Amino acid sequence: MPALEVVTARGTAIGATLAPLTLLTGDSRQLRNGRGQILMLNSWVKSQVSGEYRIRSAAMHDDVDGIRGNHVLAEVYPQLPYGAAELLRAQDNLTFELSGSAVVGDMEFLSVLTYYEQIDGIAANLISLTELASRFKKKLGTTNTIATVATGEYGGGEAINVERSNFKPNTDYAILGANISALCHLVGIRGSFSGNVRMGIPGNAANREVVQSWFIWLSQAYGLPLIPVFNSAEVGSILVDAVQDENGADVLVNLICAELGPRMAA
Repeated sequence: MPALEVVTARGTAIGATLAPLTLLTGDSRQLRNGRGQILMLNSWVKSQVSGEYRIRSAAMHDDVDGIRGNHVLAEVYPQLPYGAAELLRAQDNLTFELSGSAVVGDMEFLSVLTYYEQIDGIAANLISLTELASRFKKKLGTTNTIATVATGEYGGGEAINVERSNFKPNTDYAILGANISALCHLVGIRGSFSGNVRMGIPGNAANREVVQSWFIWLSQAYGLPLIPVFNSAEVGSILVDAVQDENGADVLVNLICAELGPRMAA
């Protein structure tokens, strides 16, 4: 079964020269042992000074530079073109590097969002744009106030239904994207619907065109089922969290969901 997973690395006062980053707690630089295609869909950076990023491995074009580019402070934009996924290799190790601020305590982040076609033991519920169109009924917005942590870790995990729970019983909902109140590195979502691995949305509060339609953009660009779906019966165990730098600004997250009708019989 498929999986969609975000992995995040962090550096502190890394300076103007590319430097290796540390993976956040629970994340691994080693790719999972998936079967079928393993695709890097996109990556993004949250930095406090403009600089460069680099993601490399033995399976990429080369293990010297791999994928390398520049990032602009506080933008948190997708770094890679939509529709041109990087083919990865099972159990390969990714190296994450950034240049940025040299100020003591300044934290900066780099995330990679990866699609696994099939992993034993993980079964994310993902649908295509075609299925979304055929099952779409009404939109619903959720509310979560995420009390982030200043340690640069995933923080403030809150069940999706804690602050507002208007979900209809035994109903499927697709997550299309989010509205985010304040700049952060990412918003994470995980639960049984994701195979209990974290899916991620870039934490760009200003560029709403990207984050409001994040999973729609991905599914459209890659021609894959990349829109996550959960059932209202599991909302108490679906957690929303976020990654923030040392300044620790809390984030209000409104996930944009779509109520779905039943699947059509084959």
